[in-house]
Amino acid sequence: MANKPRLTVALPLLKKEIERLGPKVVDNRLLTDIFETNKDKWRLPLAMTSERFINDLGELDFMRHHLFQFPAMNPKLLFFQDDASVYEISANIFSHSYLSHYSAVTLWGLTEQIPKTIYITQEQSQSPAKSQLAELNQTGIDQAFQKPQRQSETFTLFQDFKIMLLRGKGTKDLGVQYVDRQINQQIRVTDIERTLIDIAVRPSYAGGVSEVLKAYRLAKENYNVSVNKLSGYLSRMNFSYPYHQAIGFYLSHAGNYKTSQLAIFKNKPQTFNFYLTYEMANPGYDAEWQIYYPKGLI
Repeated sequence: MANKPRLTVALPLLKKEIERLGPKVVDNRLLTDIFETNKDKWRLPLAMTSERFINDLGELDFMRHHLFQFPAMNPKLLFFQDDASVYEISANIFSHSYLSHYSAVTLWGLTEQIPKTIYITQEQSQSPAKSQLAELNQTGIDQAFQKPQRQSETFTLFQDFKIMLLRGKGTKDLGVQYVDRQINQQIRVTDIERTLIDIAVRPSYAGGVSEVLKAYRLAKENYNVSVNKLSGYLSRMNFSYPYHQAIGFYLSHAGNYKTSQLAIFKNKPQTFNFYLTYEMANPGYDAEWQIYYPKGLI
């Protein structure tokens, strides 16, 4: 143990303060606030900075901690209680981020699998809205979806999990909310409708199209999915590709949606043939939604 007598004496007071506040995961921002509020009262060295305070805590018997190192990024040190879940820990690595895709599917109970990859989305700055339909053409769409889907290479390993950071489209956290997993365990995650959009757009981040279709079915069975909200979210996200055809396909094959609900997506323009996922060999074709899908899916 490092020889830091004043900080060692202050540890019980620090632990008591964290217990009062209640979080299971403690990040740099919270520790800095606690340090600035209590450094004089706890008689910490005058030369001690918040950065030194946090680094020294990593050498003391304070809490479990882990230094998360992602490629080409500054390392992130987190402290956490023994019973903190990997989802809550992951959700606190980056500020202004949230869990998404397969992680959101898991948190909402829309899969029977236990995924070993955690998906964190951190949004990019918003780009100006523009009319993108004129830029699309069938040849370009065909060529794009014959290639593999691009995958994020920004990830790290923690326990038995891969934690992957996604640079998301700027949406001002559209459809992001807190979900309570346990007492004092709040996690920022995409809501049901936003999750259904995200996994239709990037099925490889959700276990593939079979898992996406299953998630759509379980969402219908277990939640009051708002098709109007789905449509509204999709419009605000302003994608280039006609993902409304993919979402309409999933909704129609999830079952139990009214014709009037499906019409919300059916009445959107279907100018091009589209694809449910990338790099399909000998796919099937759904004429209603003008979309190619992997054979055997339905």
